[in-house]
Amino acid sequence: MLAQVHSGLSLSWSLLCFSLYGQDVAEWKTWLTKSYENTRFLDETKVIALALLACESEAATFRI
Repeated sequence: MLAQVHSGLSLSWSLLCFSLYGQDVAEWKTWLTKSYENTRFLDETKVIALALLACESEAATFRI
């Protein structure tokens, strides 16, 4: 179902969740990048910040 999602927020959270469970997220990073190129996430700072976390540090920030 994620392949039908175009929301930067949803894609970012999905990337983080998949990373926490050790899943390969390379394909979804590409989707997230394309989504940003198309919409710039409507200049929503929170979505952009979450996307950066998802792409750069993966889920390490959310590990306990």
